Amino acid sequence: MLTGAGASVPLGMPAMDGFERILSENQRQLLKQIRPPNTTTAWNDLEELLERLTFYEDIDVRHRRDPNLQIWIRFISGRDTGNIARQLKNGIFQGIIERLGLLDEQAAEIAESLYKPLFLDLLGSATNDSAALPIFTTNYDLTFEAIRDRSLDFTICNGIRGMGESFRWSQKAYEETRDYKFAIFRLHGCSHWMKQRSTGRIFFQPLPDTRNPETREPCVLYPLPFKETRIYEQPFRCAYFHFEQALVSAQTIVIIGYSGRDPAIQFRILEALEHDRTKRIAVVTGNDEVRPEFDEIKTQCAEFKHFVGGIEKTGDKLTNWVGGVP
Repeated sequence: MLTGAGASVPLGMPAMDGFERILSENQRQLLKQIRPPNTTTAWNDLEELLERLTFYEDIDVRHRRDPNLQIWIRFISGRDTGNIARQLKNGIFQGIIERLGLLDEQAAEIAESLYKPLFLDLLGSATNDSAALPIFTTNYDLTFEAIRDRSLDFTICNGIRGMGESFRWSQKAYEETRDYKFAIFRLHGCSHWMKQRSTGRIFFQPLPDTRNPETREPCVLYPLPFKETRIYEQPFRCAYFHFEQALVSAQTIVIIGYSGRDPAIQFRILEALEHDRTKRIAVVTGNDEVRPEFDEIKTQCAEFKHFVGGIEKTGDKLTNWVGGVP
């Protein structure tokens, strides 16, 4: 199972192309300032915007330190793009935490009604050696935790272990116990995970403290320069390792609301299909079209099924297809 931003849209969360909904009015004004003048450029993807802002920050920092760059590149006075980028990026992270983090009661209720029966049905159809169904997500939100908190029989492992008053992430959490039904792996991190820069320690905070970015940072991954190297840092290394292992053994892959725009994920799916073309793949989308990023995947698998209308309309059809029911 692989889920993306589209899987959380029924819960009232924006897809990546609707990210401006998480911004305050002040942050929207910053966004207007940083858009190139006299262009029709549409920055309608949150992860692409975060990549650009990080790039602008990096240029600003390097320019201040490198005399050669100061001679080579002369900034137009009156517009501090580096500082604007820094403010906007921090505001986006805060918006991710506030809007894409803890689900409100209504969203949690919808998540439980939509996804709990679906996941349990898929678990029942699985023939895994393990009793747990692996679910991989690119989302930063806490949908799975919200379902767990409402349903005692929806047991998950997300890598977080409680230690006194501290809740720390550890890959050993997946191995130390098998008393869970669903193993949740976050390929892009989580809105409520913070990483301590000095130690690499990853911990969960109900109200993440982002005031000191020099010492701690939100543990989220987006396509910034050298993203591929960050995949080999924790917690991403753990998630991608298990993703690769699951793709090798899985005969059926279910994809809900994922756009196909992550090259690292696409590469691993195609690599698994190169070794085994007997796999079946189901893709659930809210609209009538499958993005071109899936064109090659369609030709490489034994069966490709597209379910239209979002999970709200296709849940029963999906579980029947997975279980082999006509």
